[in-house]
Formats: sequence, C-alpha cells, structure tokens
Amino acid sequence: MNEQLITDLAPYLENYDKIKQPLMQVFRQNDTVSATEKEIFIEATRAWKEYQASADGQELNLFISQSDLLGIRKKLKSILDSKIFQALKELLENTELDAGSFSISLNVEAKLIFGFTAKIGIGIGINQGISSCEFISVGLTEGIHQGALLGVQFGLWVNAPTDLGGFSIATEVELGIAAEIAPKIVYAVKESNKILGVTLEIGAGEEDGFNEQESYTIVLGSQDLAGIFRRTYQSVRNNLLIIESIKCINTQGDGGGDENEIFFTFKADDIVNPYYYPTYDYMSVKDGYTWNCGRSIWFDDVVEIKLYDEDYGSDDELTKNPIIIQRSDFASINSSKVYTIRYESGFDNIEYEITATLIAINVTQK
Repeated sequence: MNEQLITDLAPYLENYDKIKQPLMQVFRQNDTVSATEKEIFIEATRAWKEYQASADGQELNLFISQSDLLGIRKKLKSILDSKIFQALKELLENTELDAGSFSISLNVEAKLIFGFTAKIGIGIGINQGISSCEFISVGLTEGIHQGALLGVQFGLWVNAPTDLGGFSIATEVELGIAAEIAPKIVYAVKESNKILGVTLEIGAGEEDGFNEQESYTIVLGSQDLAGIFRRTYQSVRNNLLIIESIKCINTQGDGGGDENEIFFTFKADDIVNPYYYPTYDYMSVKDGYTWNCGRSIWFDDVVEIKLYDEDYGSDDELTKNPIIIQRSDFASINSSKVYTIRYESGFDNIEYEITATLIAINVTQK
C-alpha cells in the first residue's frame, strides 16, 4: 500500500484500536439472505467481475497503489456510473426490497496494525428519496490467515445512508455463489440480534476469509475525523528527532492550584493539521518538574511546536510564539538543543525548557 494512503487511514485505524469493543458472540436466529437480496448480490458479483476485466477495472489496483484517500473517494463515485452496473441499478430501483441503503466499498489492506482492515465506501438511498453518503469502516478480523486482500463489498442496509455509522458485528452465512465470495449478516453490537443489513465481499479466497468481524463506521461529513479522532501515525521522512523532555521552571497561574496541565502540538514541514501529545490527555507539572516525554517526530526541514496549559473550556497557549526546530539546529546525530519559553504574564514569570535530540538523518535516501 502506498505511504500516503497509510497516513490518511492511520487515524481511523489507531483510534478504533482505542475504542474497539471485545469481539462478541452473535445471538443468531437462523437468519438468512432473502431471495431478493441474493438476486441483487448475484448481479453485483457478475457486474464486478466484468468491471475488473474492463480497462477501468484493470487500472483500479494501480490507482489505489498510488492514490491518496481523497482520490479513492472520488474514484468510488465513478465506478457505479459504468454501464456495466446498469442492470444492478435497475434491480435496485425496481425491487420492492425493504432496505434503506445500498453501498459499495473498496477493502484495503491495513498493514499498519496487523489484523485490521479498512473499507472506503459510498452509500446510496433506496426507497427513501435521493440521498447518499461517504464512509470509512474500520474492522478487526478474527480467524484471518494471510491478511485482508484488496476487494470490494456490496451492502444492503436497513438504515438510510446518513445513519450507517457506529459499531456493528458481521457473521458469515452460506450463499453458494462462489468460493471467493463471503456473504455476511450484520448485527448491531448493542443489540446483537438486531439486523443492520447484509453484505457480500468479493476478492478474498475462502481460506483467507473470516467468520466474525466487528467494525466501526464513520460517515464522512457528518461524522468526519476532525473533532472526533486525533492522529498519531506519521509517515517516514528524511530526519527523525525526539522531544526528550519538557522542564517546568515556573508555571502559569490559572486559579486551579500550583500546577499546569500541559500538552503540546507539533507539525512537520508542510503538514497542516497538528499532532497532539499526549494524544488525549495532559501531564500535570509543578515548578522544577521535568516531563520526560520522549515523543519522536519525522521531518524533512522544520518542526513547529506549541505548548499548552489545558483548561476547561479553553486551552492557554504557553508558547505565545511557536517554537521552530530546524535541521540546521543540530551539529550531528545525537546532538541536542534546548528551546526556552520565557515571558511575563501579569504576576506570572512563565518559563519552560524543551529539549530536542536529533536521532537519524537522510533515512529515505538510504
């Protein structure tokens, strides 16, 4: 998988790892795929195989290996526009199927954390007016042997597109179409006997499939990453440094005692959205206390650091002006530099020292 796509998907994978629930046993009620659903899935399978054999389909694997998340989201919208899927769309329009949404999603490998898969998809409304959504589903597989292969998933869902988000658990059922196809019934995790929908996955061989899978779906736009998840994974760049420590010499008085609850953000080079450390927490420090944080940062030329005092409702930036760390600040590998924050604010003489050490250089050129 290309490095940019790993970077784009990493926040969803890593934060799902923090909030995932124990893989539970589904309370089955001998649920089966209906004849109408099977007819739709048979046509979806036929159309997908024809699409894969077409020029557009043959370019898909190469496209995914080179594109970022935004590019794949745009590509998905064009797949169903192919005339190859016309019969499938007519089936969806003409059937009296009791469903709220039809979805198509691409399954991609998630080598960042073993056993995780990501699906990048689009949901389209059925029988409930024209509506659609884009989503990402992150899943933890059980019983997987060789990792998740690139494939496609078609889904028929009870809910409307904008209501596809949340936890679910899927269990495999027999459909008798082909060995490389895995039909599943999807249940709500909190109410494990409540059916959310049925899916059909194409692309993983029978020996590579899984019997149970929990997943969490994020509807992009209404449940987008911003404000919900914070990133932790960084793509590899030329140089690596570590924020060794932050020493509190004088705290900022905030009316809440003699401690500051600090965290910092950092951005490397052209990165727009900052990383947080600790990701969802803070470190309480007093005068004279040293926080040995040890946060590594990949960068090419420059890193921007901002230090904050966490306060309820509003965080106070302690740096006032960002600390700029440049590659040229370090004479050699393992050399360190101390960056000082020092200023007066009212009755407070605020002072902190941040120590950074260069660990590696020219990594991507080796």
